[in-house]
Amino acid sequence: PYIEGEVEAVRVNIVGCFETGPGHWISAVDRTPYHTEFVRSRLTPELRRDIRLLKGFLIGSGLYGAEIRVEGISGYLSELLVIGHAGFTKLLRSVAGWRPPVYIELNGSIGRAEALKQFPNAPLILPDPVDPARNVAAAVSTTKLAEFILASKLFIRSPSVSFFKPPEVVMAEEGDRELLGVFFKVAELPPDILWGEIKHTMRGVARRLEKEGFQVYRAGAAQSGNEVLLLYELAGLTLPRYELRMGPPVWMENALDFIEKTLSRGERAAGPWVEGERLYALLRREDTEADRLLRRWIEAGQVAVSHGLKEELRRAEILTSRSGLFERIKENKDFREFLYSLLDGVSPPIRHLGRRS
Repeated sequence: PYIEGEVEAVRVNIVGCFETGPGHWISAVDRTPYHTEFVRSRLTPELRRDIRLLKGFLIGSGLYGAEIRVEGISGYLSELLVIGHAGFTKLLRSVAGWRPPVYIELNGSIGRAEALKQFPNAPLILPDPVDPARNVAAAVSTTKLAEFILASKLFIRSPSVSFFKPPEVVMAEEGDRELLGVFFKVAELPPDILWGEIKHTMRGVARRLEKEGFQVYRAGAAQSGNEVLLLYELAGLTLPRYELRMGPPVWMENALDFIEKTLSRGERAAGPWVEGERLYALLRREDTEADRLLRRWIEAGQVAVSHGLKEELRRAEILTSRSGLFERIKENKDFREFLYSLLDGVSPPIRHLGRRS
């Protein structure tokens, strides 16, 4: 439980914790006083300055924040990285040479081999000096770590103050890009819970589209108030009228089942026939348009989406770049910038190359 409010236009969270000793945690925030003590005991005026520099650098490339929406670098991790590398510049020089999995140790409590066993899928591992069983960098995704490495390489090669400011999103040409957008309302939930559901749903829709034959170039999600936009760029918004269905090898037990099922299907256009060792058939698709197919799958419960968003998705507005998607978002700054960013397709660290100063 926590209290949230505003003080002089600044949002403030007051989070309670239990007064416990190290290793006897009752809640996740019980470590916080010990984190504060650890960091403060190691800070110098120069390191304080460098921590502020690092946080500005991370914000400038969209890498700051451990929340699920960002999957980036938390404030505490930022502080430990600067402390562990004795400064901002030394840290970036080190990061520029990183290759996952990256292991960083501040107090020698675990060791690399044990840490890799304990956190086998983590691209970045920094055991918490207050609680070595916890990876401070657990929230960092492979993509965000890669962007951090790239941003460091670019900055070391050509330092610029532009790296400390979020790059402006440039209006992109609509052109003939094939986009599918899903708009739906969401209830007020804690951001990490909501964004866990949004990302799970975004991936589920992408998998279903790919399974049915659509090629998904990119997918992303954005939130504006109580509305969410899932956006997909596809190779095309329409599937071919006919689908080649591959069956089993003829010696498999289910070969006859495939033949009987195919012959009884109303959508059969040709086959089944034998080619090489396998059976094949040509089937006629009932629907070929991405938006109509997705609507049908959602209503039939045939898309792996978060349980908490199922009803909202049933009421979703599904549009394409051919059916009013650009018109729908033109008055919404959040969605407009998100769309332009996806169309532009340039990762935030790379955008700094065009903003030298």
